[in-house]
Amino acid sequence: MNLKIIMRMKRFTFVAIILIIASSTYFAISGHTPSENTYVAKVNESWITVHELQREMQQQRAMVIHYFQSTYGALYNKDFWKADYEGENPEQFLKQLAMEEITQIKVEMDLAQNKGLIRGSSHDDLMHEMEMENQHRREALASNQPIYGPKQLDEISFMNYFTSRVRNRLKEALSLNELKPTDKELEEYYKEVQGQLFVRENTIKFDKISVSYKHTDLDLNQTQLHKQTAKKVIEVAQSLLEQRDKSEMSEIIKVLQNKFNSTILHHTIEEFNPQTASTYFKSQPALYAELQNHLNAELTSFIIDEPALSQYVLIRTFGEQLSERITNKLTAKEQNLIRQSYLNQAYARYILKLTSHAQIDILSEAYHRVSID
Repeated sequence: MNLKIIMRMKRFTFVAIILIIASSTYFAISGHTPSENTYVAKVNESWITVHELQREMQQQRAMVIHYFQSTYGALYNKDFWKADYEGENPEQFLKQLAMEEITQIKVEMDLAQNKGLIRGSSHDDLMHEMEMENQHRREALASNQPIYGPKQLDEISFMNYFTSRVRNRLKEALSLNELKPTDKELEEYYKEVQGQLFVRENTIKFDKISVSYKHTDLDLNQTQLHKQTAKKVIEVAQSLLEQRDKSEMSEIIKVLQNKFNSTILHHTIEEFNPQTASTYFKSQPALYAELQNHLNAELTSFIIDEPALSQYVLIRTFGEQLSERITNKLTAKEQNLIRQSYLNQAYARYILKLTSHAQIDILSEAYHRVSID
């Protein structure tokens, strides 16, 4: 596989019906860039505005630059976004990638609305939620109450925070019916993953993927771009790990190692335990702190910036670190771990199926006028 396939793996395989609709059906544009509130597409019954598309394009921007540089040796200059590289155009590629990311969010938010978990899924609804969250933070600070994260969330940080919170609630709601596992399904799943989920007490076994952003010969602007690109690479790696089954981990790692330059991306399987803790404390303090926090965590992945080594690090733990034992009888805590691990995979498959069959209507006139510049 090449890097292009990695990008395709990050994106969804659409079975969706994509309709290109003449923009005159919905609005008229007289040769100028559409306003932020102009509709560019519709996912099922949910509209997407120019603003939403441009916001997601900014999120994916650095990754697309890296993709074209790595795949085609493209130079990032004033002509980059309009250039053609073996039939691929960066701007169109970026818009398509952004659309596919937005599609999943729309599917999840609409489902959450149908379940009564949120009031609405439109851009205005989400911005109202952001104002409410920021108001709550202002009131908490005024009352000397603790808050988690920044004092005020901007739009991008809020969307990451809000979608993550909604996904957790949606996952639990679906577990009562659509994704509710039978005892037999949980038993079979436990047999598949018990070696990964249950290891020695006070031990974390984990995959570690690191991407270096250290370049001494770059100026400040280039260094910032390089660091931003490195972060996007590690985010792609995390997306791959979370979308694929644990049994496919080795294949995913192989793809990542083959297609990202080995001088900047490294993968190891490591163990954090009482014997190795002091080494992590001295050489990788940020990672040490996170591993301490995850000693009793569920199967998880997380990204940290490790400035001591000038690299971003992606950690994928093998699961909650419980004691080895001979008996097959599980405690209530362990049964919940199995259930949550099963539910994470079931939810990912369920959302992927819904996204793949979503109807996506593209309003061609407005959509093609949206630009990254």
